[in-house]
Amino acid sequence: MEQSTHYKSNGAPPLPGGVAAQAAPKSDRYWDDEEFQDQLTYHLVFTAEVLERCASLLCPEDFRPLHGMHNGRERWIVAERALEHYEKHGEPLGKMLRADVLAYSKHINLGASQIGALEEYCATLGKLKLSSTAFVTEKVLAFKSQHIKAAAIQELMDLQVAGALTDEKWKELSEQALAHNIGTGWPKPEPLANELPPVEAFSLELLPTSFRGLVQDISNRMQVPMDFVAPLLVVALAGAVNRRAIMQPKRNDTSFRVVPNLWGGIIGQSGFMKSPVLKAVCASLRLIEKQWQEGNKEALKKHQQEADEYELRHTAWREQYKSALKKKGPTDKFSEDEPEKPKAKHLIINDNSWQKVQEIMSANPAGVTMIRDELIGWLSQLDTEGREGERGFYLTAWSGDDAYDVGRIGRGEVLLPHCCLSLLGSITPSRLRTYLMGDAASLNDGLIQRFQLLVWPDTTPHWRYVDEVPQGKWEKQVAGIFERLVALDPETPTQFRFGAQAQKLYVEWLAGLEAKIRSGNLHPELASHLSKYRSLMPSLAVLFELADRVAAGKPVAFKAGMDPYREVFLEHAEQAVRWCSYLESHAARIYSCVMTPQLRAARELAAKIRERKVASPFRYADVYLKGWSCLDSPEIVKKAVETLEAIHWVKTVSALPGPQGGRPSVSYDINPEVYSM
Repeated sequence: MEQSTHYKSNGAPPLPGGVAAQAAPKSDRYWDDEEFQDQLTYHLVFTAEVLERCASLLCPEDFRPLHGMHNGRERWIVAERALEHYEKHGEPLGKMLRADVLAYSKHINLGASQIGALEEYCATLGKLKLSSTAFVTEKVLAFKSQHIKAAAIQELMDLQVAGALTDEKWKELSEQALAHNIGTGWPKPEPLANELPPVEAFSLELLPTSFRGLVQDISNRMQVPMDFVAPLLVVALAGAVNRRAIMQPKRNDTSFRVVPNLWGGIIGQSGFMKSPVLKAVCASLRLIEKQWQEGNKEALKKHQQEADEYELRHTAWREQYKSALKKKGPTDKFSEDEPEKPKAKHLIINDNSWQKVQEIMSANPAGVTMIRDELIGWLSQLDTEGREGERGFYLTAWSGDDAYDVGRIGRGEVLLPHCCLSLLGSITPSRLRTYLMGDAASLNDGLIQRFQLLVWPDTTPHWRYVDEVPQGKWEKQVAGIFERLVALDPETPTQFRFGAQAQKLYVEWLAGLEAKIRSGNLHPELASHLSKYRSLMPSLAVLFELADRVAAGKPVAFKAGMDPYREVFLEHAEQAVRWCSYLESHAARIYSCVMTPQLRAARELAAKIRERKVASPFRYADVYLKGWSCLDSPEIVKKAVETLEAIHWVKTVSALPGPQGGRPSVSYDINPEVYSM
C-alpha cells in the first residue's frame, strides 16, 4: 500500500526510512522497531475512523452521526454494518467511498488538505479485493458469535483494511489479538502496586479489660472506628506512667531497660472527628493536669507568703546588724534559708517552646505528655533550618532514659538526668504524604519512625445518628487508673521483667522481628520503623500489666524488703505481640506513601477514575485543569496515564484532525473492569 501524504499535510510522522509514496516495508526488522509500530498504529486508527465516518454518510438510515464518537463497541457496530452494506450491494469499496468524499467533507467541514488525504485513502481502499472484504466480514461475524467485544474486531479490521501486512503477519497478529481480548475486549487490569495495603481489623481483646468500655462508648457516640480511639488511649496510658515504671526485657541483661513512654497518633481525613476523639481520650489526663495547676497556684501563693515573711525577718536582722556594727557590739549571723520556690507540676503540655519544655521536664522527673491536635505543624517546624537543636532534643526525649544537658547564655545550665516525653496527636493522609515525600532528610534520623502507635484505619461510609449520654462509669474507671499511676514515685520507679512464660514468648517474638528487619525485603524506612518495636513490645506489655494491676487494686509501687522486680505475665505479653502485628500492618500502609512522583500521580489518577470523577474518554487537560493534588500539570498527568496504560487501566484512542488540520488529539478510554476491582 502506498503511503498517504496525509502524514505530511497533517503533521503525523512518516513511516521509518524517510520514504514517501513507497510500498510499506515488509522486512521483519520493522516489526521490532518501536517507532515503526507507533506510526503504523496511528495510521491504522486514522483509516478506521475514515471508514466509520464515511459509512455514516453512505447509510444514513442505519447510522447516526459519529463525529466525536470514541466508544469502541459502537464504532465497530458501525464498521460491521458498513461491511454488510458493501456486500449487499456488491459495489467496490473504493468507488463507494470516493463517491461520497465531497459530502463527507461538507459534513465535518474538511479543508482542502484533509480532502486530499481522504481521497488517497479512498484510492488505497479501492485496491482491496472484494474477497478480502468478505474475509473480514466472516471474521467479524465469527467474533460476534464468540461474544468478543470491540477491541478484537477493531484490531483485526484495522490490520486487514490497511493492506500493508502480509497474510502471514495478519494471521499471527490476529491470534495475539484474540488471546488478549477474548471475553471483555480489554486485557485484565493489573492492580496498581501502590494501592493502600490492607490493615488488620482492631479487636477489643487487644486492650486491658478496664479500657474496653470507654473505647466502645467513644467509638459509638462519635461514629468513628475503634482504631481512632484505642491507640490514643494507650499513648495516654503511657503518658500517665512515663518514668514511673521501668521494664527490663531480658532476664539477665540489666543494661537494656525500657521506659514505657510512647508516641502515636491517628491518620484520617478532615471532618472525621479526629479532634473530638483526641479531646475525649485525653479528658482524664487534662483533669489531672487541672488539679495539679490548682495545686501549683496554692503552692505558689503559700510560697509568696513565706517569701514575704522571710524578707521581713531578713530586713529586721539587717537593721539590727547595722546597729550592732555602729555600736561595735556583738553581731549574729542570719541563719535562715530563703524559701525555695516550688516546682510546678505538669502532666501534659501543648504548644510550648522547646526551651520551656526543658524547664518543665527539669521540675517533673517522670516526664510529660505532649498533645498536638495537628502533628504536621510540629513535624514541619522541626524540619526548619536552624531548628536542629530542637529536633535533637525531641529525638532524645523519645527514649525516656537519656540525659540532656542544656547550657544557654542568660539562662544558665539545665541538666535533665532523664529526658522523657510521650506524644500523641492526629494528621491527615495528604499532609502525611507530603511530609514523607518531602526532603529525604526528614526520614533519615528516625523521627517519624518513633511514632510507633501511628495508625491509618479504614473508614466506613455508613453512619447512624447517635444521641446517648456518655457512659461516665468508663471514663471514671480510666481516670481512677491514671490517678493511681501518676502518684507513683519517678525517683524510685517500679521495675518490671517478664515472667517465665512471657519471657519465652518475648524471645520467640524478638527472633522473628530481627529476621524480618535483617531480611533485606523491606523498604528501608519500614525496616527502620519496625526496629523501634524492640522497645515497643515490652513497653506495651508493662503498660497493660500496670493498668490491670491498678484496676484490680493490686499493689504496684516498690516497697523495702520485697523483690525489686514485679512480673509481667503471659496475658499481657501476648496482648503486646498482637498489638505489634496490628501496628505493623498500619506501618506498611503509611510507608506505602514513599514512592516516586510518577507512581504517586498514577495512584491519585486511579483513585479519581474509580470514584468516577474522570469520565471515559478523557484527555490530559480533563485531569490537570481540575487542579487535583499530584495531578496539576500536563507532564505529571502524562506520566500517570502512561503508568495506568501499562497495566491496562486505560488505552489510547486517536481522533480525526480538526477542521484546521494539525495532529489529531489523543484521548483515553477507561477499562470498565477497573470499577469492579
